[in-house]
Amino acid sequence: MLDGFGSAPRRQGPGVRLTRGQLIAMAVGVAVTLAGIGWSVASPSTAKPSPSPSATADPKRAAAAAAAIDELADQVEEAAGVAAEFEAPLAALQGISDEPARVAAETARQTYAEAVAAVAVPVKPARTADPAALTAAEKSTAAAQDELVAAAMAFHTTVTAFIGTMPGYAVQAVEANSDGSADLRNAVTNAAIKMASSDPFTPPWFAPWDAWRNALAALIADAGTSPGSGQGSGDRGTSDGTDTPAAPPTTTAPEDPPPATEPSPDTEPPPDTGTTPSAPPVTP
Repeated sequence: MLDGFGSAPRRQGPGVRLTRGQLIAMAVGVAVTLAGIGWSVASPSTAKPSPSPSATADPKRAAAAAAAIDELADQVEEAAGVAAEFEAPLAALQGISDEPARVAAETARQTYAEAVAAVAVPVKPARTADPAALTAAEKSTAAAQDELVAAAMAFHTTVTAFIGTMPGYAVQAVEANSDGSADLRNAVTNAAIKMASSDPFTPPWFAPWDAWRNALAALIADAGTSPGSGQGSGDRGTSDGTDTPAAPPTTTAPEDPPPATEPSPDTEPPPDTGTTPSAPPVTP
């Protein structure tokens, strides 16, 4: 089933489609993971002695590292999809929202897409990889997740700031279309409030954005049906029950006739012979 912008509903994937609190928690988890890896590398004396002087493989650890890399790859793919899905909804709000805030959100979307594309997904280690190779893979995966989370949070912040401007913009839109009905003016105000409090990164996705566009379009259409009347369709009409007429067409005042051309004082008028001059004879 398609949404209001012609794209399929998004599946709920891991990682990038999270709330701000979840993103912060993920960032903290990445930091703790990095700290633990650094401690284990810097303090080999506290670790359990190796059963042999040579490095030994750890299949379970290798499998966990590979699973983390697979999850990171899914998150990168999902994030790229999010950045692409916001393009059409943001473009659809051009001219019916706070333009500087909308442009900032679109710029942030492009920056987010570039950051996601730049995330390097490590190569999965083999089951026989030694501890040093596993440590390198774990560090690379954690660093990539950190980059992805930071990019997502920056994009979330800018989009949230943009939709937060909608109530203020709605006030201007209602004033500019004051001829519309009171019900439609209220619908525009409520749609802007709902859009400002929504989270387009979670269900119902862009439904509040669609509702805003539809409410404003209805108000503009209603206000345009009664130009200059100052009344909406809900209370439009005269005391005798007839419809309020539209503003009368503007008439153009007749122009004054051009002034008569005065003869030049040096030109003498032709003599009045009282007869109409005949045509000159035709020469054979």
